[in-house]
Amino acid sequence: MNLNWDGYGPEWRNAQRVTTLPGGASVEGEWHVYAVLWTDAGYTFYVDDVPLWTTTEAVSRRSQWLHLTCEVDDASWAGFVPAAGYGPRRPEAPGMDVDWVRAWRVDP
Repeated sequence: MNLNWDGYGPEWRNAQRVTTLPGGASVEGEWHVYAVLWTDAGYTFYVDDVPLWTTTEAVSRRSQWLHLTCEVDDASWAGFVPAAGYGPRRPEAPGMDVDWVRAWRVDP
């Protein structure tokens, strides 16, 4: 779970939380529901309907892009990144399957 703001240059700032999934569930080979509740008071991040992180940092009050990404750090939960990188996309290459995405706005 990660927030980035002020661009990606020298002004870049971020806040993040690395955590385990509810009940010690595995990320790999299982389906999960990821969600974020974004209000004027802050952001609450959920996995499988369990709130895992709430932050009030950098709360935006205007329209923003939503990016669904899977970034892998070397020697993290996903193992080690090969020295030559992952190479071209292949069926056996690491990836993330997304079944559906839903976004909605709650009018005040």
